[in-house]
Amino acid sequence: MVQKNAVYRKSARGAAALATRDPALSMRLRSLLILIDGKRSADELARLSASQEEVQQLFAQLLELGMIEPLPAPSPAAGATAGGQPPASAAPPARIVTLQEAQRAAVRGLTDLLGPTADDLCMRIESARTAQDLQAVIKRAELAIRTARGNQAAAAFMADMQAHRPA
Repeated sequence: MVQKNAVYRKSARGAAALATRDPALSMRLRSLLILIDGKRSADELARLSASQEEVQQLFAQLLELGMIEPLPAPSPAAGATAGGQPPASAAPPARIVTLQEAQRAAVRGLTDLLGPTADDLCMRIESARTAQDLQAVIKRAELAIRTARGNQAAAAFMADMQAHRPA
């Protein structure tokens, strides 16, 4: 059962399904799985969609497939210091993404969403020499996705690109 206020994260199985482009995931399931980040609640993610009821059904499918899992609800005193702040070691160290990894993720995402029509943008992404150059091309890609596939697909792509933002 999907809890609207619960925050979900990808399970190991869900992360593997995204990494291997598991054909068992429909485009809608894949898009939602990409958006699940362990920060936003199910209700917040449902509000991003035109059909909140459909998102709830997709959440239920992802849970049933074992692709996502709810985060445990934080207890008010858990990990808090005397000043009410969590200890500095509470957050895991951020993984540094290289420009090449970001480029591969962008090309993979574009190809999945736009197919061969993404070739020109993919070549521009691969020729980007700086993170700023890459961001400029990703903005163009977002517009192309929004035009061809709609707002939800563009939002999912941008969420994935945010997760693969180079240092």
